[in-house]
Amino acid sequence: MSAIDVLNKLASVYEHAQSYTDRGVVTTRFIDGSNRQRTSRREFSTAFIRSQRFRFEHRTRRGNAEEYDNYVIYSDTVTTRSWWDMRPGIVEHESLHRALGIASGVTGGTSMLVATLLMPQTIVGRSVSLLSNPVILDEKIYEKHSCYVVSGSFPDIEESTLVVPSLCKLPHHELQSMTITVRRSPIVVWIEKERYILCRIDDSADFGTFQSITNTCFYPVIDAPVDDSLFCFPTSCY
Repeated sequence: MSAIDVLNKLASVYEHAQSYTDRGVVTTRFIDGSNRQRTSRREFSTAFIRSQRFRFEHRTRRGNAEEYDNYVIYSDTVTTRSWWDMRPGIVEHESLHRALGIASGVTGGTSMLVATLLMPQTIVGRSVSLLSNPVILDEKIYEKHSCYVVSGSFPDIEESTLVVPSLCKLPHHELQSMTITVRRSPIVVWIEKERYILCRIDDSADFGTFQSITNTCFYPVIDAPVDDSLFCFPTSCY
C-alpha cells in the first residue's frame, strides 16, 4: 500500500463518519541556541454528530497553576457560537469555517485539524490527508496500535516569513518590527492501520534563534453514540 492510499483511506473514514469524539494533548518544546528548553502543554476535545452538532474546546494552562484558559466553539443547524474566557461575551459567527479559522491562531492550528477531515466540503484548510509528496517512513506501535508513519509537507508553508514586534523601541516609543524566516520540516502523521484513524502528528520548525518541536496526540472514537453532555456550551459548562 502506498502513502497516498493510506491518506485516501484516512480521508474516507473521516468524511463518512456519522459521529466522532476525541480528546488530545499538544506538547511543544522550544529549544534556543544555548539548548535551553521550555515546554508548553495544551489540551483539546472534539464532539461531532454529522449534520447536527459540532463542538471543539481548547484549554491552555495558566503558568504552573491548575487553571486554564478555555476556548469553546459550538455549532448546530441554527447557529455557530464561540466563547473565550480571555474575551468577554459570546460571539456569533456566520459559519463554522469562520469560527474555526479565527480560533486557529489561538489554538496553534489545532481547531482545524480534525474539522478539515470530518467536513472537507465546508471546512477548507490544510488537511493532513492532502500532504504533498507523502511517503511511508515506517510502521510502528503507538498506544498499543500498529500505525503507518507517513511523512509529507504543505509546500506553501515549508518556508514562510513572520513580521513580529521587537523588544527594541524606536524614538518616540514606536515599536520596531523584525522579520523572521520560519523553515518547517516535513510533517509526520501516525495513522492506525486497522481503522485508518489519526493518532498523532509530529511537526517541527526552525525560527532562526530557536526551534519548536510539536507532538499532537489524539484519542479518537468514531461512529459511537455521543453523550449530550459533550456538547455543553459555557452557559452550561462553567
